[in-house]
Amino acid sequence: WGGGDGISASRRAGGRSARTRSTTEAVTSNSARSSAFVGRALNSVFRGMRIATSSLSAERERVDTIAKNIANARTTYDPTTGLPYQREQVSFAPIMERASGGSERFAGIRVDQITKDTSPFEEVFDPTHPDADDRGVVLYPNVNTMKEMADLVTAVRSYEANLSVQENFERMADRALRLAD
Repeated sequence: WGGGDGISASRRAGGRSARTRSTTEAVTSNSARSSAFVGRALNSVFRGMRIATSSLSAERERVDTIAKNIANARTTYDPTTGLPYQREQVSFAPIMERASGGSERFAGIRVDQITKDTSPFEEVFDPTHPDADDRGVVLYPNVNTMKEMADLVTAVRSYEANLSVQENFERMADRALRLAD
């Protein structure tokens, strides 16, 4: 008996129709896909944050080394070597990580090493200086203050750029978390 009232037998019996079931399953499936998407997006955001953080740390080390060079630009005697202060240089290296599938991908930057600059010391004739040799020549550090200041400006700008990237990633993560709610 069809009943003619437009209500299916399944509904009269308290069950859900196939159409209602498929709509519920589709909503659940979309929700799961949405959560997976947000999870992948957040993972990408956090990966970007880790890269920016490693860059901040490396640039901070570079700024510290430049400041040390400037502070010792006129140090004519190092008690450990007996020579003038020797300029230091920072070199960076990439941080690589294994991605799924075994390939490597970029994961940040790190300070590889801090090396001594081997360029010659500046020789200045000043026989009254306490560190003058028997010819009256004083060896001054191989630090060019103008070059160090230019390097400092570059390092600070790079640090600020990485800080801006970090702040943008934080905003993106905040928005992604709000979308997930």
